[in-house]
Amino acid sequence: LNGALGFRPVEGKSFYLRSSLNTFRDDEGRNQADFDFDRGSLLNQTATSGEWTQGRASREYRSYLQTREINNLQAGMDLELGAATFDASMTVGRAERITPRRIDWEFRSSSSAFPSAFDVSGYQPVITPTSDFYDADAYPFRRVRRRSDAEVEKLMSADMNYQRDTAFFGGKGFWKTGVRWLSREKSLDRNNENYTGATAFRLSEPGLAGESPADFFNGEITFGPTLNIAALESFFASSPEYFEYDASGSQSNSTESDFDASEDIWATYLMGSAEFGNLNVLTGVRLEVTEATYAGNEYGEENGTAIFRRLTGSTSYTDVLPGLHAVYKFSDRLQLRGAWTNTLGRPAYEDLAPTRETEIDEIVPGEFFGSFSEGNPDLDPYESMNFDLGLEYYFKSAGSISAAVFHKQIDNPIYRRSTIERDVTFENRFYSTLNRSRPTNGERGEISGLELNYQQYLTFLPSPFDGFGYSINYTWTDSKVSVPTRPGEDLPFFKQADGSGNAALYFEKYGWDVRLAMNYTGRYISGIGGDADQDFYVDARTTWDFKAGYRINQNWSVFAEVLNLGEEPLDESRGTSARYAGREIY
Repeated sequence: LNGALGFRPVEGKSFYLRSSLNTFRDDEGRNQADFDFDRGSLLNQTATSGEWTQGRASREYRSYLQTREINNLQAGMDLELGAATFDASMTVGRAERITPRRIDWEFRSSSSAFPSAFDVSGYQPVITPTSDFYDADAYPFRRVRRRSDAEVEKLMSADMNYQRDTAFFGGKGFWKTGVRWLSREKSLDRNNENYTGATAFRLSEPGLAGESPADFFNGEITFGPTLNIAALESFFASSPEYFEYDASGSQSNSTESDFDASEDIWATYLMGSAEFGNLNVLTGVRLEVTEATYAGNEYGEENGTAIFRRLTGSTSYTDVLPGLHAVYKFSDRLQLRGAWTNTLGRPAYEDLAPTRETEIDEIVPGEFFGSFSEGNPDLDPYESMNFDLGLEYYFKSAGSISAAVFHKQIDNPIYRRSTIERDVTFENRFYSTLNRSRPTNGERGEISGLELNYQQYLTFLPSPFDGFGYSINYTWTDSKVSVPTRPGEDLPFFKQADGSGNAALYFEKYGWDVRLAMNYTGRYISGIGGDADQDFYVDARTTWDFKAGYRINQNWSVFAEVLNLGEEPLDESRGTSARYAGREIY
């Protein structure tokens, strides 16, 4: 819902009040089956097959309701002052993501319930458990967790800008300056109520299990019994004697992700633009000052005693971001673009919040074993220096062709680092073994590439073929990044594909808008391991999309859109594309 009020007392002076409200509601349920098959002893192993003597499986259901709401209210003015203009605005906003209901039921077998055989001769491994894997009676109740979340962000900002027409060395242009202030506060409050079993019961109790879904994963996998959420919730309400409240787990889950963050940004800029014949130049510099404070919780155990305390952190940094853009028009249809820019990307709140999961054991007096998984309020923001150069040509017959090269130098890339240290002192204690996992900054990364684009409407053909057109573009990318855990080794930049592109065929005439598109994304790294064989990748993927629309008249139109026509799976691999690690089908 959007609304606005405008007031223009005289020409060239206007005042406005604008508001917007966006709401979203998601109510869903999900069955899940997990099989931890590589347990016990490995027997009869060959190059492509073998048998495990043990295996554990769980069956789970998640019932999930989430609402999101974004509200904004903005007041401002636009003034024309002869050869100059002035504008100012102030915005107040609030965004929230509320999860009033998340219920997780879990039934889990014993650790040795399901021996299995495996066959990895094909791309997708085939795991064959014993037949009781599909029997609901093999799954005793483990736990049910009931959770609610309240994630809220409040925002205030104000800005003003002044622009004046002028001439630079005989070239027509303008200069412009402005200031902006942005303040935001964000918090996450989670509450859990966890229950374990007081009296044993199994998924095979009458009515608790549902049927296996038909044609699961296109028939490649048999799912087995599902969970009947309505029957389970009814059983929970009518038979409380079967459930025991888990106070320790409830407190841990209620505090592990909670955080508060406050961030203030002050910015100012100065820019100018001028035309010198066929050359247009725009240049400027922006100054940004960021100050932030964060608070989170530490929880865990020390020698069996619960730990809970509040942790705080803060950060501040200043960035100077110059930029230069230029466009040279050789003719009305041929132009060259170039740019040098500097940008930054701030870390996610979840990475900055000083939350910590702690486990400490005193092995002998004065010697400890420790495990810490934590956030990092000392993270530096991404900083990128970018170079772009592109040539564009526009055909007389409604089409264009372009080529561009780019290079980005990215400092402080963020990734999660896990280390195991021996015989170290940390926070005034000596640890013979210290496991630590936290987001951290890597060293410089680089991304370079070439982008080609071609688009053509076939307006030169006779009707009705003059309504057809097509477009093709492709980007080749070469990237690298260095991280402290892999010294001397250049990795592909995080989540940067080695190539991407699409091609489309479309028809636009007689009120019709029909489009068939092919989209390709190359392989990219999604997680870093201890060595190259442990790295996780998302494999290359090609999908087809189709859209058709028809304009009935000036007021009405109808359209239909289908994404991923062939249900192309999203595959993951480890190390090389031949080492299958996961598949998702949509």
